[in-house]
Amino acid sequence: PNNMATLVSAFAKLGAHYPPLMRATAAQMLQEGHLANASAQDAANTVWAFATLGEQRSDLTDAVAARLQQEGALEELDAQDVINVVWAFATLGVYYPDLMPAIAARAAQDGNLADTTSLEVASTASELATLGVQSPDLMSAIAALVNNNVQPGASAVGAQDVANIAWDLAVSGCWQEAMMASSLSQLPQSLSPRP
Repeated sequence: PNNMATLVSAFAKLGAHYPPLMRATAAQMLQEGHLANASAQDAANTVWAFATLGEQRSDLTDAVAARLQQEGALEELDAQDVINVVWAFATLGVYYPDLMPAIAARAAQDGNLADTTSLEVASTASELATLGVQSPDLMSAIAALVNNNVQPGASAVGAQDVANIAWDLAVSGCWQEAMMASSLSQLPQSLSPRP
């Protein structure tokens, strides 16, 4: 599976939509036992590639969702994989009620957001909110990340990111008043011109 996942991901990164490759990848991944034996990262990369190229295959997304629900699969995913899966499912407009809350919980685990950009965090929050995923733990982790990165002189989180994240927190029903108030009070100082 790794070869097909790598190949279709490369085509997606290039923006090269080649329908015969997409059909062949889906057919191979859907062969009995094939996707079940693939790494969780290969499954994540495959669904990301299909979403990137606008290729809607419910049979494949269902199989990827099943693979990611296998015991230990989500623990194999790093922050970027989680972000890619959330983006792919949101882009394809698919929601798996057992999987999406588990993905949100994985993203909320301590330190999982540490290596992500504020744009990725804002985007992931938005996509989860769009899918209707209620994850107070993830939204608390996002609010804490914003709070820790919106300080005088810090440039990790900008005004637009704070606005996007605040919106997503509100839409998802997970508004964090205290953390967001603290972040917003620091925002004007962090945006002031440097000497």
